[in-house]
Amino acid sequence: MPSNVQHTMATNVMLAQLPPRERDQVRVWVDIVEQFRRADNKSLALETLNQEYAHLVRFSRGTLYRKVSAYEANGVLGLFPGRVRRMIEEQTPLPPRFIEFWQRLCCDNQRKTAPAFRSLYYDHLTAGRVIPGYETDWAGIFRLQHPGWSAPAACPYEPHSCEPDGWSERNLRRYAPGTYQLVVARQGTAAGREYLPKLPTTRVGLPFGRVFVVDDVEHDAQVTFVGNRSPQGVVELGALELLSAHYCTWGAKPIRERADGTREKLRENYMRYLLADIACRIGFSPDGCLVCGEHGTARLPGDLLETLNRWSGNLFEFAAGGKLNKPMTKGLFLGLRRGNFRFKAALESHHNLKKNDLAALPGQKGADPAHAPEDLVSRQQYHRALMKACIALAERDPQIYEKVRSDFPLYYDYINAVLRIYDRIAQRTHHRIEGYQECGFVRHEWRLHPDDTWKPESLLDELDDSERDAVRALIRANPRDRYRTRLMSPGEAFTYCSANDELMRLPEAAAPQILGPDLGQVLSVDKDSTITVADEYLPGRKYPVAAIVRTPEKTEHALERGSRWMVHLSPFDGTRAYISTPDRAFVGTAPVLVGGTKIDLTATRRNLGIVAKVESAELKRLAPIAEQRLREQTDMHEHNARLLSGRDPLGEQQAAQEQRAALKHFSPADLAGDDAEDSFEPEEAAASFDAHDLL
Repeated sequence: MPSNVQHTMATNVMLAQLPPRERDQVRVWVDIVEQFRRADNKSLALETLNQEYAHLVRFSRGTLYRKVSAYEANGVLGLFPGRVRRMIEEQTPLPPRFIEFWQRLCCDNQRKTAPAFRSLYYDHLTAGRVIPGYETDWAGIFRLQHPGWSAPAACPYEPHSCEPDGWSERNLRRYAPGTYQLVVARQGTAAGREYLPKLPTTRVGLPFGRVFVVDDVEHDAQVTFVGNRSPQGVVELGALELLSAHYCTWGAKPIRERADGTREKLRENYMRYLLADIACRIGFSPDGCLVCGEHGTARLPGDLLETLNRWSGNLFEFAAGGKLNKPMTKGLFLGLRRGNFRFKAALESHHNLKKNDLAALPGQKGADPAHAPEDLVSRQQYHRALMKACIALAERDPQIYEKVRSDFPLYYDYINAVLRIYDRIAQRTHHRIEGYQECGFVRHEWRLHPDDTWKPESLLDELDDSERDAVRALIRANPRDRYRTRLMSPGEAFTYCSANDELMRLPEAAAPQILGPDLGQVLSVDKDSTITVADEYLPGRKYPVAAIVRTPEKTEHALERGSRWMVHLSPFDGTRAYISTPDRAFVGTAPVLVGGTKIDLTATRRNLGIVAKVESAELKRLAPIAEQRLREQTDMHEHNARLLSGRDPLGEQQAAQEQRAALKHFSPADLAGDDAEDSFEPEEAAASFDAHDLL
């Protein structure tokens, strides 16, 4: 310990930094602590000090012991008010090399900064271990910061109790690396992008159909599918038209179990279905089409992009977020290659919206393993046992899969629920989609009373002047309840833009080229004039395609039974198939007979129309034979009429027609003779013929 003179000098230097009132209180506590530490009888000293100093400071047993501990740990500075102590601490300069050393400790700890603070004390303040920046060990630091004091035999420094000047956790955190640096050092540059500036974007001014954002997603639910023993997830690939924010096309399939134990999810060629649907059915802006995807499933292979540009005149382009795998500096190991999800943030946020609403459906497996239901494994085990029993009993009852009850819904039941939810999302009007108001995606509506339905403002133009004036007067009388302006739903905005913007579409002949031969099937026309296409993604599912082709020239003709054709059927548009020759020469499109219930009149009428077209096309092939039979039948009727009546009705009819033609060249006056009864009337000749004479 220092001498009394040294101690007094050090105390005075520190006290000079305090305001007068706080300086007096610290002097009092210095006297109290010194007297208490020198006293042999602590209990008697406590009573004496209480009587002597209670009127000067807030004195209690607990406060006294805390002050003594603080004094023993940090000297007079430990008795300073916390605010002043922190101020002095912040003004205490730390050596630059020590700051670098401290920051390295923070970065080397994979999880938190607090363990690095403890490691600084327990692992580095040991005898003989030099601290960078101070160039000495703990004993040298003690003597440096306590001039005239003798270093104790053991290191007195402890976190939060006895600390070198400026080494409090609060002060050291001021010198710790920033959040970005810590995240990059601990995880990598990809994770650190979360703490970099975000690129502002807007849909205002974007042409309709100019940008489509595509992505794949796995649902947070598992389903039952025939052929899978375990409940499996559902995978989906879709596209969002960026201006309207409408999820305009998508396709889904269950994850299938292969015989080798692996699982089949989405394949890269599934992207071809999506692009063919956009390019040939939905359409794209005449200014071009930017497809924003990723480097994984939702990517555009070079040959596919080349095909699209060959048909469109170089209007297609593909972009994906940067690959976030670079290290902090060259020479370090690379990170795991992954795309920048923020590049397609519009669709990622839409995925989140869908998953939130889909979370109410049965079969949930959780957003990730950390959020999975606790009984998920048990329910999966029960389901596998149930499927084994169904396999054993399937020969006796093939429908047993649909009859058993499981926590995991049948795939088709699940997809029907998904369709309803997606439609509800597309029609939502309570949203905050960026730029909608600036783009003019608003509706002005009115009603006559609170129970009335909201009507578009354009309906007022259909009223006559008096009615329109009366309605407007009612609206002006109570505009709050009778008039509103609301945002369109994404579905409304998409329909509105489709009606007002001219989109380009590639010819139907481009679709087979986009899909490629791998996604086509060479099939024969069946005896019922259909082509049966099996769904390679849903085993057991088949689609009957009517063997009547509509060519690019808008003509229709039937395909010969037994003839072979390459058929492309897209799951994104299940209403038509693309027909080509086996050597890939495009022929036209053929309608798909989409199944409907007995009471589904729309589907029934559509299918009846398709059957009628097939029948008509088939009958055209019989035209020569039918004409020959008609001639023979006509000859037979003429012969029998002449034989039975002694007349030639057809000959008489032809003569009458010739006379009418001749009479057209003369006026009625020319035909009038001396005896009016001898005049010829064409109507009488026509009336003399009866069609029944042919029979």
